[in-house]
Amino acid sequence: MMTLLLLVSSLSTVKAQDNVVKLHLEGLAFKQLNFSYERVLSDKLSAGAKIGFFIPGKIPGLVYTPEIPVDGYVANELLKNRFTGVSIVPEIRFYPGGKAPKGFYLGAYIRYNTYKLGLSQTESYKLSDQEYQDLSPTEDYYSLVDHTNKSIDATLDLEVKLRQFGLGGQIGVQWCIGDKVTIDWGIIGIGYDFYKISGKVSAVDIPVDYAKYSAEAEETFNKDIEGLPFIGNSKVTVEADKESVTASLPFSSIGVRSFLSIGFRF
Repeated sequence: MMTLLLLVSSLSTVKAQDNVVKLHLEGLAFKQLNFSYERVLSDKLSAGAKIGFFIPGKIPGLVYTPEIPVDGYVANELLKNRFTGVSIVPEIRFYPGGKAPKGFYLGAYIRYNTYKLGLSQTESYKLSDQEYQDLSPTEDYYSLVDHTNKSIDATLDLEVKLRQFGLGGQIGVQWCIGDKVTIDWGIIGIGYDFYKISGKVSAVDIPVDYAKYSAEAEETFNKDIEGLPFIGNSKVTVEADKESVTASLPFSSIGVRSFLSIGFRF
């Protein structure tokens, strides 16, 4: 109740036409909702923030396509496919024309984004003739092998997180239509972003000592990312135990930002 009273009190002191709430249009096609608030501080300055989130749904096809086969694996049933994300971008703006929040502006921003995807599916792994011949009865999963089809059924869980933190500058223009409506075009923003990708994989129903394969997995991952843009000299690190394997990759790059929003001024 005290928080509500403080909020009402603060709103009662706000001057008319010094505030804008906005709906951003650039993410709607990807089921991303972005809202922002801008508060005029003086004729030339304003401050605000944008918050956005993905409507929880399936992993985008650009990230994961079940139909793409992996050597040796056959996907049987998709059990979980979930993608979520949240972004926060505080910003301060300078209006050279001295008519905030209208006209050309220069801005500075900080942004933090976090995205999560979760995937679970049952799969069959078809052993090659050589792999089957080399199979030892002492292996933990030997009893789970279908010796007729030379295959192993398993349920695999995958969790991936991407975190992004960046600083940058923005050039844009905001038009005021009448007393109430605004159109805000963030023409171009350029900054520097720091990323960290981490992923965790585990087989739910078969015993696997991942620690045995962590060094090999780390070497394979680092070979796979050689030459990829933005990665530079960054390296994947892999940690594993008897239940799961976790890989992480930090890297940084130049980031670009652009947006279009429609707002209500009050």
